[in-house]
Amino acid sequence: MYAQFPWHDATVTQMVGLANSTRLPSAIALSCDEGWGGESLLARCAAELVGITSDLPPHEVAHPDFCWVRPDGAVIKIEAIRRLTQFAVQTPQISVRKVACIVDAHLMNKNSANALLKMLEEPPLNTHIMLSTPYWGRLMATVRSRCQRFVMDKDIALATRWLADQGMEFSETDLAEAGGAPLALSAAQDFNLRGWLLELEHAADPADGVAALIKADVVDVLARWVRLLLVQQKHSTDKQTLAFISEINQVRIALQSSNSVNVQLLLEKLLAQWFALSSYKQKIS
Repeated sequence: MYAQFPWHDATVTQMVGLANSTRLPSAIALSCDEGWGGESLLARCAAELVGITSDLPPHEVAHPDFCWVRPDGAVIKIEAIRRLTQFAVQTPQISVRKVACIVDAHLMNKNSANALLKMLEEPPLNTHIMLSTPYWGRLMATVRSRCQRFVMDKDIALATRWLADQGMEFSETDLAEAGGAPLALSAAQDFNLRGWLLELEHAADPADGVAALIKADVVDVLARWVRLLLVQQKHSTDKQTLAFISEINQVRIALQSSNSVNVQLLLEKLLAQWFALSSYKQKIS
């Protein structure tokens, strides 16, 4: 049901300890940064609390005391929260408690968040709502106020040992590009960002670069691009690059929060800005 990572152990142990002492909150928010396996952490906590043993992904697990809500594209819609509400009011059937999980809870739209809020205000007995998000600040303030937040500690040393155990070879630059996140570094093997940027130098049109990018995990690649530029800014800061970094982040947010954006058009515009920035730097160098 979940991938097991050693840096999750402390948080899982904490959840189980609270449950055993009957002090487990009814509304829990797990803060886990991108690239540290927030979905796996959420699934692992739920499995331990409900007593689930399954090789299926969480959204395919059929258990009467477990509910899994995930985004529909880039949004968690109100219909999914209504299903969670119907689940929450039922009596536990197998386990001593029911656990409802919402992965990437920051993707709830206003209607979804308001529907969840009603449940959080009067949670049913023996029911625990667990949210996970790498973006705590994007949750609606009233939802945040009703959840007890648990922040997963990022153990870089433990993550580095895990990467070595997986047989991965990487440099300090590679790790910086991934923001120190082990799973982001692992995913980076699927798309050579620096190689792609070198190819862009010889591209005649932004669309040429988009064709390769759009086949990858675009949101992840853009996050790595930001981190790479920030590393470079430590040595030479310029306002034009910082403004471009802001543009990348705006595109990332658009891709993460809407199902209706024109991905091709957004990326072509972004690469056109990169071409202009590169041309500007060549003129002043």
